[in-house]
Amino acid sequence: MPKIVKPAVVFDDPVTKSSSESIVSIASSKISQVEKNKRSSNDTPRKMPPVVKKTPSVIQALNAAVSAKDRLKAISTACAEFDHYDKKKHAQEIDDGAVNALYQKLCLSLAAKDANNLPENEVNLIFSALEMVFRCPTVKREEAFNSIGESLLAILFHVLERCISIDGDESDSIMSHVLQILYYFSRVRPAATEMVQNPCMMPCFIHIILGDKNDSIRAKALVTLADLSCVEENGPIIAKHQVLLDAVVQVASLDLALEMREVATRAIQNISFHIDDTIPKKELEDIIKTLVKIENEDGSKIKKYVAGALQNLSTSKGNRGYFVTLHRGAVIQTIINLLRSDDADTKLRAIGAIKNLASPESTEILCSHKNFLQVLSSVAANDVDAESKQYACEALHWLSSELNHPKPCHKDVLTALVQAAQRTDDASIALALLEQSYVPLNLGPMVAEPGLLDCLSRMAKPSAKSTPEVKEYAISALGNLARR
Repeated sequence: MPKIVKPAVVFDDPVTKSSSESIVSIASSKISQVEKNKRSSNDTPRKMPPVVKKTPSVIQALNAAVSAKDRLKAISTACAEFDHYDKKKHAQEIDDGAVNALYQKLCLSLAAKDANNLPENEVNLIFSALEMVFRCPTVKREEAFNSIGESLLAILFHVLERCISIDGDESDSIMSHVLQILYYFSRVRPAATEMVQNPCMMPCFIHIILGDKNDSIRAKALVTLADLSCVEENGPIIAKHQVLLDAVVQVASLDLALEMREVATRAIQNISFHIDDTIPKKELEDIIKTLVKIENEDGSKIKKYVAGALQNLSTSKGNRGYFVTLHRGAVIQTIINLLRSDDADTKLRAIGAIKNLASPESTEILCSHKNFLQVLSSVAANDVDAESKQYACEALHWLSSELNHPKPCHKDVLTALVQAAQRTDDASIALALLEQSYVPLNLGPMVAEPGLLDCLSRMAKPSAKSTPEVKEYAISALGNLARR
């Protein structure tokens, strides 16, 4: 018989089922060993993650809470969640609907309160949570106001009005939260204008400012009023509300607490920006008398606000003459005191008032006041703050442009200019001397003024450190004086 050699693997030969399985098994084991090794680590059966029931968010819980018990729990949790000062997180809370949810709960709670079916502190907690959320950026407050602001303002003033006549810690706490929310809204222009238009605002603020609530509540009302006065549309309305203005002046003048006098003076400063010559002179006199009085008190903030108020009040042309003559120049003496302040901002505001008063109605009276020009020129020559020096030099220039020989105080003006010129090469001083030299009647007194020619000569030298502008002014002034 012929010898038959059986091939090792013949896939298309007829074979039995068992042999076929064996062959396939062997082949598979040879060609896929690598793949099996690679997959061996992944062949372990995977476990499904446990199903965790998701806890509702604080805002979802607020939206879902209906019963008194659920509302109180959700609101308390919200207060704990929202009590921080991260503006970005507060912005996200508003985007997630926190204000709307709290507003809905507020409406429901107030309705329940009217029905005497409300946990004692629920409304207080809601206002507390709203105050926390409104610590957000101003742009987010404006978004919230555009959504529900007008309705919320109506509720805020309604609650404020009710709390004024109620004594107790809860009532005071609610008032504090409401006023804080109103303060936040006072920095949102649409909300600020809407607030002043609300008929409840002025009476409420007057009662709070002059009332017997704690100083924290009264201070919040005054600070809010000060910010509302910065809005252009609101200023004239507030300035012409005589009862409200009288209340603020009374606190600034008579209150026992320094903090209250400070915030009241700040409110006067902001309101005074909108006071013009239509104000009754008696009202203006009361304001000025108060400013003169409180300037003598301790407290750098008060002095700064007094200086700002005097700067604002001096902008009205019709009031300037009255301003400098009232009570034998009491305002001028107050300005002199403010020029001696160590605070640069206070000095700058006082110099701003002097610039406003550099006009035909008031310059001569101002410059004739004892020590006024001496103190102003000292600031121009020696002040450590560069901006204060510059502003004082500008003020001397403005004042000198209104005065010429033979005015009685003209010599004092020349002396002040020379005193400043001896220590500074400011362009305003050089220009003031040049302008003085254009008036023929001034030439004799200028030549006779000790030190004046020396100052101009020093400024004009090629080697001088003065600017080309200053050198040009000095050379021209010397030329004018030489031709007299």
